[in-house]
Amino acid sequence: MATRKAIVVGSGAAGLTAGWRLAQAGWQVELLGPEAQVGGLLAPQPVAGWPCDLGAHRLHAPALQVPAVAELAQRIPLEKRRRRGLVLVGGRSFNYPLRLTDLAQGLGLRGGGELLGSLVHARLSGRHWERQRAPEPQSDIGFGEFVRSRSGEAAYRAFYRPYADKVWGLDPAELSQSCAKQRVSSSAPWQLLWRPQRGEFLHPRGGFGAWMDGLAQLATQSGARVTLCQLSLQHGDLANLDADAVVHTGHLSAALTPDQQLAAQLDHRGLFLLWLVVADGQPGPVDTWYTPEAQFWFGRVSEVGNFLGHPHGRGRVLCVEIPQGRHAADRDFTGDLGELRRQLAQAKILSREAEVSEVVQRFLPAVYPLFRRGWLPRWRLALRHACASGRLWPAGRQGLWLHCNLDHAMASAEDAVRHVASGGASTQWPELAERWSEVRVRD
Repeated sequence: MATRKAIVVGSGAAGLTAGWRLAQAGWQVELLGPEAQVGGLLAPQPVAGWPCDLGAHRLHAPALQVPAVAELAQRIPLEKRRRRGLVLVGGRSFNYPLRLTDLAQGLGLRGGGELLGSLVHARLSGRHWERQRAPEPQSDIGFGEFVRSRSGEAAYRAFYRPYADKVWGLDPAELSQSCAKQRVSSSAPWQLLWRPQRGEFLHPRGGFGAWMDGLAQLATQSGARVTLCQLSLQHGDLANLDADAVVHTGHLSAALTPDQQLAAQLDHRGLFLLWLVVADGQPGPVDTWYTPEAQFWFGRVSEVGNFLGHPHGRGRVLCVEIPQGRHAADRDFTGDLGELRRQLAQAKILSREAEVSEVVQRFLPAVYPLFRRGWLPRWRLALRHACASGRLWPAGRQGLWLHCNLDHAMASAEDAVRHVASGGASTQWPELAERWSEVRVRD
């Protein structure tokens, strides 16, 4: 029997996982990476000699239940780190993960009382946070109404609405309620009452770039050939690839015709990353600051040295994450460094006297899928269109247009490979892949 040939599009976590598993299954695999290096959103950004992650990436213990993650961790060990995050609410800072009592204090006596009262009422009235994670159009009441009815007006105004505006730049009434459950919180608000303030996370020493290099080595050692073509493959290109199966981990919209793309509305919002080098400073105890309020451009700031595990003495690098929201994609924040520094000082992240010796900005164009109300049937139809050829399997965060973590992306790639290797038809894949629409982001 002739060896079956597969082409994997994309060299991020999902693409490398798919190439590795297909090669292990005996397929001839060519992996086409559209970037200059492997890793996708986990490729490192060199800043002042540091291999910086593209934001504050981390893994959590449930990730090790994914076979590909567990096997890779045997080659590139994951270190346990104690969480040392702070969230700024109402001008005060609290340990993160945030407890409900902290949020109530940050909102003040009146706002905190309203928050606690509304949560008790929502709980008793059966307004569950977890129900209808992927709602049908007729039941999707929208992000704003969903959160208001479950957390109260005070928390909505102070915490949830500004977060939504930062990330998506839309009126919350236009957003799906899925965004509240897949992106904003991994728990119902009342569960914060007994959620521990501190926890642990997993991180590879040297950053996720090293982890992706290890995954690429597993793929090539299993027989996959990695080609960094640096080309964006679109619908016509994908249709003409010479292969028995194509696992597509690039953007789902690339697998559609222009008319299908327009109907599907598979839009994204991007993320600006700015790295500030403070040569005369040293990392403090905090690893990440979370700033949901509207007064700050940024939603999250991380202390790079505390993630990479570098010893003190090498200076300090901050990674400032500014969701695109209502900003233009070509916005240059380096020209507004004075205002950015003022905000960082107000948040007590950077002192006013600190000397910033270098600033690096990068824009990631497709980080947050934009789930508008009624997205689910459009997404289902888009998947069916993409898989109609009978030989294309979308997978991964971009391929399935998901809000998800690294381990979800890798697990979806393994899922797709199992279906390919078992002889399943790609026209069956949309129904099987729908379960991945229900995952939620952990942070």
